[in-house]
Amino acid sequence: MKNALLILTLAFGIVACNGTKKLSTEYMYPGESQISLRKGPCFGQCPVFEFSIDGTGTATYNGKKFTDKSGKHAKQFTAEETNSVFKLFESSDFFSFEDEYIANVSDLPGAWITFKHKGQEKEIYAYFKVPQELVDLIASADALAATEGWKPTETE
Repeated sequence: MKNALLILTLAFGIVACNGTKKLSTEYMYPGESQISLRKGPCFGQCPVFEFSIDGTGTATYNGKKFTDKSGKHAKQFTAEETNSVFKLFESSDFFSFEDEYIANVSDLPGAWITFKHKGQEKEIYAYFKVPQELVDLIASADALAATEGWKPTETE
């Protein structure tokens, strides 16, 4: 978890310092843009949850098993936080990744990461031998899901 937060912090810094342009205090990805992350179970105590953020910073979280937050939650992220994570996904060429990274092994936690942007949508199942750039994108979404300040909307 600490590594994921470190990656996200570094990513925010890299994006913020990239070139002479500062990140806008306005949301740069309104409309249909969305990032979603679902984490599945393993034979142990792997966190099982769903997280989603849209281009206006509106986020939802649904903690199912082995999470700090159980049930449904909502949060509004700042324009800077939102723009940073969307910029990472946009610059990664997300749509060129394979649809799945799997192997005939068991007991690894699986992750489904989805990116909707500019009329395109792609979901990737990440399970085994996942490229580092995709691991970093998943970690950036995971780090947002792990932040403080979520408000419960209803419980299961």
